Amino acid sequence: MKQEQVDKLTALNDRLLDMFFEECDIDQWPTTETKEGRGDRYWMKKNATTTLALIGRIHGIMALNSALLLNEAEDEKEDAGLDKQIKAAERVAKSMLTRYAKQRIQ
Repeated sequence: MKQEQVDKLTALNDRLLDMFFEECDIDQWPTTETKEGRGDRYWMKKNATTTLALIGRIHGIMALNSALLLNEAEDEKEDAGLDKQIKAAERVAKSMLTRYAKQRIQ
């Protein structure tokens, strides 16, 4: 994921958190004294829950991206280590071939 996308997700996450805290303000929920009030209260709770679920999804995406970046960095380190091992093996093989060629000439 590009850094610009990560920044947008972070900004969206912050905005959703603000919205979640507004939606969870119990003092602003309607009373349960009427059927309409109970229905509105139910939907306000549902909206807050859905907002929180969306925040959780964003966190999951960002965590997955972090894990992928970490794996890429580890792969690059492994590739660098593997390249060193290959070069060392090539040097050993070259020296062995040189010795073998000298022995064949004598």
